[in-house]
Amino acid sequence: MSVTALPTVASGALLVHYPFDGSSNDATGNAGEAVLKNGAVINSAGRFGGALDLTAGNAGGAAEGSSSNAIVAGGTHLDSAFANNAISVSFHQLNNNVQNSSAFWLHSVAAGAGDRGVQAHTPWSNGTIYFDQSGCCASPTQRLTGQGIVPGVWQHFVFQRDAGGNMEIWVDGALSASSPGAEPLDAFEGIITLGSEGVTNNNGFDGLIDDFAVFDRMLTPSEIQQFSTNPIAINPVPEPSGALFGILGSGILFLRRRL
Repeated sequence: MSVTALPTVASGALLVHYPFDGSSNDATGNAGEAVLKNGAVINSAGRFGGALDLTAGNAGGAAEGSSSNAIVAGGTHLDSAFANNAISVSFHQLNNNVQNSSAFWLHSVAAGAGDRGVQAHTPWSNGTIYFDQSGCCASPTQRLTGQGIVPGVWQHFVFQRDAGGNMEIWVDGALSASSPGAEPLDAFEGIITLGSEGVTNNNGFDGLIDDFAVFDRMLTPSEIQQFSTNPIAINPVPEPSGALFGILGSGILFLRRRL
């Protein structure tokens, strides 16, 4: 497995990151744990280590309101995306079946349509990928559609828009669809539902989701291509070396002597 550092992403751009490697914690520390519900589990069969497994409650289509999912509690962790009027959602999925499904749902009461702030059907039962934002379902102001679902294999998806209202769908490192003219984002509650539709808990995703991340800007093509084959990694701030401590200590001693 190849692990790469987050390339050229400005400080603060990565808002939440759920690698699902043994837990459902947010690696950035900005948001809370993604609470597993209705049979959702973390297993070791992910694209990169572990993954969120939603198969148990969603295989063949879950009963309405009972989908397996993982839910992140509300908070301020998505506020900068709303402030920037720009967002990017990146994740890997292994889809078992083509059925009515939602991979993720970023809740916004102001958006209406079931708190549909930003969400993606990957896919719907007709095989189409739907990217919705700020409600539903007018095109191009709220919806962009694309193609490219391949059941039974790991795929990478990016759903994003910039401050100018340009929406994009990327599949496996390639641009699948794009359109200008999207209306502004609505304020987010911070609630994130993975594996079903927002407040209804309908249309469960039958499969696995890995390395889920949200950014407060569009990703570049080179970043998307890199993330399509590598997990996102957060670079820790390196501790000062012993040599640096020595230099600092000598400088402090020199200043004391001068004083």
